[in-house]
Amino acid sequence: MRRWVVRCLGDRGEVSTLVASALKDLAVGEKHPEVRTQLLCSAKRLPAEESLPIVRSMMERDEDAADKRIPLLLWWAIEARAETSREALLAWFADPKAWELKLAGKFGAQNLAKRWAMAGGKENLDACAKLLALAKRNQDRALVIEGIAAAFEGGRMPELPPALAGAMDEYMKSQMDGDLALAVKTGNADAVKKALAIVADKKASSQKRAALLQALAETGSKQVVPALIDILKSASETGLKKAALAVAGRFDDPKIPQTVIAGYESRFAGDASLRDATHRMLVGRVEWARLFMDEVALAAREREGEQCSEACGDEPHQGPHRRRRPGEGKTDLHPALCCLPHVVRRGRETQPRSHGLRAQQPRLLAAGHARSEH
Repeated sequence: MRRWVVRCLGDRGEVSTLVASALKDLAVGEKHPEVRTQLLCSAKRLPAEESLPIVRSMMERDEDAADKRIPLLLWWAIEARAETSREALLAWFADPKAWELKLAGKFGAQNLAKRWAMAGGKENLDACAKLLALAKRNQDRALVIEGIAAAFEGGRMPELPPALAGAMDEYMKSQMDGDLALAVKTGNADAVKKALAIVADKKASSQKRAALLQALAETGSKQVVPALIDILKSASETGLKKAALAVAGRFDDPKIPQTVIAGYESRFAGDASLRDATHRMLVGRVEWARLFMDEVALAAREREGEQCSEACGDEPHQGPHRRRRPGEGKTDLHPALCCLPHVVRRGRETQPRSHGLRAQQPRLLAAGHARSEH
């Protein structure tokens, strides 16, 4: 009954001062999660004067932090007022006790910082600077800065207002030995230089190198390409290679696919997960997929017809053998890949029996071939 009453009040879009006060009291003491869920849904539909006190009361309920819906609905109600009630929302975090609330951190301060940074503009970025100034503890400042950095994930952070840039630079310098990946995402030049050195350092932990490699790639820094190619060339751990393959497509450098194709058999084909990651990388760009298919076709022509027949259980393949040009290296591809052009031409999706090449590989490579033709 309470849930339906709350819903009907929210559907009206406005309530009296007395009813708004009663809804706030309900937000403080309500025990049933479905009623609390409806309170947030209805609060989002009410004017800011009535909705924000309800939402602020709901934010104090730490037990809801583990709920699957309430934290998201809390942010949904806050975001609706993100730009129209900036000062009121900032006033929440002027109280140091607010930073200690479980829901206030991620679903309040961090998401607000991200929302304002994504929207951009002087007023929103100034709000980010004010929110950062209100965060007195390092862990609270980290929440705000992570939110701002997340707003520009996958790209370089633009020039920020002096007040915000200065505060972020100061914090990043203090965290250079801590969360270096976060410092890299903010575009801090010293952090980028240090991260590049760690990524190139083969003695550093693979996990740290992979995290920094991803952070550098997200900023679009081409300085990381030589280190990325070096990882793909070397006998690095599988996890580090997969991290390199995952971000390689961000950079339009022909040396990347050439490196992968040249070492396909010796460094990538032997591990199923690494092989799949390699195929995903190569078919991610038309030019790279074309290079791979050209090498596959060339390998097929250089195999004897009997070898292809044995691998595919079919008639020997016919066709002229192109001789390699002087100085052209031998293709290092999995033997079963020689059958792929024949498989693609006939539209088959069966796997070669004798080599156990996974069935999805011909489909992935056929997809790359189809992209190249378009």
